[in-house]
Amino acid sequence: MRGDPPVRRDRHHRRAGRLAHHPHTVPMQSLDKVNTPAELLAWEASLQRRLGGPVTGGYVVDVKLDGFAVAARYQRGRLVKLVGRGDGRQGEDWSHAIGTITGLPQ
Repeated sequence: MRGDPPVRRDRHHRRAGRLAHHPHTVPMQSLDKVNTPAELLAWEASLQRRLGGPVTGGYVVDVKLDGFAVAARYQRGRLVKLVGRGDGRQGEDWSHAIGTITGLPQ
């Protein structure tokens, strides 16, 4: 992010409920932390229950970094909306931050 990003600048708007909310086109889930082999196996069992069968193709495991989760919506190759995770079903409209997130294609 650049010098004074909207995420920091607009915290008071978020707390005051001034950011509009938009539904996610696909529910946005939160990542779980796994710290031991037993927790990884428990997570895999829960995933298999939710999928109704075994996972095929393997897994990718990466470090979880806490931060700002946002869904980027593109139309005809252009970034048109940024929606924060919120409750996973709907989130805050952060579209005013388009152009301020380094590395996010516009």
